[in-house]
Amino acid sequence: WCPAPPPRLRRARRSACVGGLAGLLLLLCLSAPARAQNAGPLVFQPVENGFVLAPEIKVTRLDGKATPLAGGYGGWIKDSHLLIGGGGYWSTDRKRDSRNLAYGGLVVGWFFNPDQKISVGAKGLLGLGEVSDAVTFGIPYCEGPKEYLCAAQMYDSRRGPTFGRLRREILVAEPELNVLAKLTPRLRVSAGAGYRATSDRRGWPSAKGATGTVSVQFSF
Repeated sequence: WCPAPPPRLRRARRSACVGGLAGLLLLLCLSAPARAQNAGPLVFQPVENGFVLAPEIKVTRLDGKATPLAGGYGGWIKDSHLLIGGGGYWSTDRKRDSRNLAYGGLVVGWFFNPDQKISVGAKGLLGLGEVSDAVTFGIPYCEGPKEYLCAAQMYDSRRGPTFGRLRREILVAEPELNVLAKLTPRLRVSAGAGYRATSDRRGWPSAKGATGTVSVQFSF
């Protein structure tokens, strides 16, 4: 059995506890600015949603030679990072004996560190396209898997060669990496490289190939 402390001792203990708590709160208040200075300045980074439009020029190898493609993409940017939209490209060389390529589809992309002056982005296109090849023929082209090669070898001996185009539809998947330079808050220039994968048909020339891209990106 222990006797209860006298009232004077209990009051002294309460005063000591109250004083200790007050001192602890004062120490925390004084140390908060020092911790904030050590942590560095606070930076406000706005998150933006909006539209983007980007005209593009691509260079790719088609039919054994460098071929320019014109086009671009556009869409909605979510939280300054995620791009969802569409795009399309077509050959600018329209000579009679040249191979023509046109394709388009869904474009999905992601921009890393979009608030920096120099940033990196990745995007990909998945869609449909058409390839047309110049051929010389005089009768309907052959049936079967070698249509292209057969049509290119036939002509009408009485009328001479007849020129035309064979067209085929393709599936296109084109991933791409880009480096972007911010000129203004609403204007960027971009350069990148990618690869165009296509569905090929046996006996027809392939439309696959690496691509180089230069574009100007406008944000709204």
